[in-house]
Amino acid sequence: MAAGQVMKTFKVLVLGAGRIASGYDSFESTDVLTHCTTAFFDLDDCRKQEPDIVVICTPDHTHASFLESILDWRPLLVVCEKPLTVTLNESERLIGKYEVAQVPLAVVYQRRYDHDINRMREMIHSGALGAFLVGTLLYSKGLLHNGSHGLDLLIYLFGNILHAEYHSHRVDYSQSDPTVSGRLRFDYGDVYLLAADERCHSLFELDLVFEKGRFRLLDSGLTIEVQHVIADPVFPGYKALLPADKRPSTLNRALYSMWDRIAACLDTNTPLPTNAREALLSQKVCTELLQQAMGDRS
Repeated sequence: MAAGQVMKTFKVLVLGAGRIASGYDSFESTDVLTHCTTAFFDLDDCRKQEPDIVVICTPDHTHASFLESILDWRPLLVVCEKPLTVTLNESERLIGKYEVAQVPLAVVYQRRYDHDINRMREMIHSGALGAFLVGTLLYSKGLLHNGSHGLDLLIYLFGNILHAEYHSHRVDYSQSDPTVSGRLRFDYGDVYLLAADERCHSLFELDLVFEKGRFRLLDSGLTIEVQHVIADPVFPGYKALLPADKRPSTLNRALYSMWDRIAACLDTNTPLPTNAREALLSQKVCTELLQQAMGDRS
């Protein structure tokens, strides 16, 4: 910030009072200028506060109605937890309305702001890792609710999904949002979706194998494991992957980076990498796979 420049402050309204919403504020945090000291139980009371930014952290099925109501307030920006809505048609309709009203709408796919992910993306696009060989995404708790995080991340890394092939599914979260196994085809190659079971335990792991190395995201992305190719120390003439370099990832700083980008968006109209139109790409694929799952009675 230039000398003498006044720091802009924005009034933020957080809708929701669960685990996600509560993570936006803590009285122990030194990064929050003012803390949540007032609770509102009516949208009209919320509107009277004239928030600049509205953050929607309510259950998935409530997102559409809140997005509809909030647009009338004409905030500077709206941030919504994933998925934007539970149906593709509703998401497309609301995105169109927000675009016409010129109110920026962002979806919280925070891995796009993760330093480790962006470094990996640079290495993929530069060819530093060589050819992509194969990948797996192992996840639980619904394709749309949780798997869409992985799909959005893969689109960010590899570009648009060219073809989605359904294999099987498991209902471990919601009858309308089963956890789907299948195959995703990109220009770079194939990534396989593998359905775990939220009723047993939560799981989100991504494994990407390249010609010159391997990346694994473990513990819901909070741990990263990196391996590089070396001459096999046991069998001459063969190649092997180094023992893994395993460490905490930078995911726990991703939301800080997201809010930095949101501030830049409001200051300079810089586009956000998690705008709603971009998030629609993963929801379209989720919808296609879920429709196939609903038709599979096996």
